[in-house]
This record gives sequence, structure tokens and C-alpha cells, in this order.
Amino acid sequence: MSLFGHAEALTKHWKDCSDISFETLKQWERRCIEAGMKSKTEKLVPLVAESRLKEWLQTQSPFISIVQEELSQLTGRIATPHFFIMADREGIVIHVEGRPKILRDIRHYGVQEGTSFSLEHAGINGISASMQTHSLFVVQGFEHTLQMFRDWSCICMPIYQDNEIVAYLDLTLRTGSNLCFPVALLEKAVHVIEAKWQASNPQSRRTQIYADFEQFGLTAREKEVAYGWLHNQSALQMSTVMNITEGTVRNLLKKVYVKTKVSDKGQFMRKFLA
Repeated sequence: MSLFGHAEALTKHWKDCSDISFETLKQWERRCIEAGMKSKTEKLVPLVAESRLKEWLQTQSPFISIVQEELSQLTGRIATPHFFIMADREGIVIHVEGRPKILRDIRHYGVQEGTSFSLEHAGINGISASMQTHSLFVVQGFEHTLQMFRDWSCICMPIYQDNEIVAYLDLTLRTGSNLCFPVALLEKAVHVIEAKWQASNPQSRRTQIYADFEQFGLTAREKEVAYGWLHNQSALQMSTVMNITEGTVRNLLKKVYVKTKVSDKGQFMRKFLA
């Protein structure tokens, strides 16, 4: 059964073109015209040359793997014609997911890795509108600049890491489909991708933990000790790395326990690694 078969009357909490001022929409249209955009364009031209596409995608491979894992599960459960587009923060496609026939069809229009969906290269669409508003955005039918997209509805949501947008995920389906459940589905997919990416990215995880420490007023030294303690470093190991005495490390750790209101390592680990 299609996941889109349900008709739950969920509250609209996304943005669409009706939420954008007339002046802003005109500004978007002017940018399209100035960039040479024509509504009758029949095929998008990739920005990334084929000769360097493989190398470019390789730099994105860890993130693409996480996206593929999540989207492959969703694609197999959705009966309604659809496809997913993952674009980087510049709007350049890094992955397309869907059933083989649809992927063949949309490739005919240039919807493929290396193609840009920014305002200047693909006009008003789900990805470009999400890029402009930094929000969950829906573009339907004739709201698209390009005629070739006017049989589709595009739902796009930014993907964040460390409070910065790192990518955009678009779910495109036939115009006329009920959007409430697809929006909820897309939101869930984005949240799962964000969580998996953070868990697989040590630097991102460190940034998040340090932000949690900040809420308890830990000093720079206390954060360093607290982070090492979370990762099972001994007081002796930390003293060597930080070039301070083992006793100083233990005193800092006591202060960390007081400030974070825990009494043992188990409580400490559960508080910050749960």
C-alpha cells in the first residue's frame, strides 16, 4: 500500500509561493531572466564536467552513502511515482534516488549528478526556493519556472549540521498528490540523515558536545577534560596531552561533575552521550 494513500489532515507548516511576497517573487524572476533562463528550456546542462564528475562525487561519498541508505528504504515503500534529489548547499545535485524507469526519464531532462538546481540555472523549483528561504518549501505545477517540471510537485528541506546548511533534500512527485504525508516523510528522512551524519562525523559530534558543555558554564580547560573523560581517556593520558599534572586533571574533573550535577562517570556518560 502506498504511504501516500492516507489523507490525514495535517496542519500546513511548510512554505510555498503563496507565502512569498509579490516583490520577492518578481526579484526571483528577474534573476532567472538575467541569467538567461527560458521557461521552454528542454534540458538542464550539468555544471560539473563529466571528466571530473567521478572525482567530485568521491569527495561527497561518505555523505552520499548515508543518504542512499535512508532513501533506498523509502523508495521501496512508495507506490506513487516519485524521485528524490540530494543537492549540496550550492544547489548542485550529488545524488538522485528513484525507480529505474523514472531515473531514465528524468535523466533525459538533465536531472542528474552535477546539475545545478539553483535559481539562476533551473529557475524557481523546490530546491532553489528552499535555498532562498532556508526553509521547508513546496513548489507545485505551474509555479515552476521551467515547463518541463510543471507536471510535478517538489518538496525540499535543508539539511543542517552544526547550525549550518550542508545540503538540500528534495522529494518530487506528480502534481495533484496529497502533500501532507510526503512532507512528514521528507522531514523524518532529513532528521535521520542529520543524526547519522553527525554520528559518523567526529568533528561535528565534538562541536555538538562542546555546545552541550557550554550550557553548564564549563571553562575551556574543563571542556577539554570532560570531552576526554567521555571518550575514556584516563587522567594520566589527559595530563600528558594537556601538559598539566594528573592532579590538576582530577581537580578539573571534580569541577565538571559539580557544574553538570552528576556524581559518577555513569551519570556523566548518560547525560552527554544518550
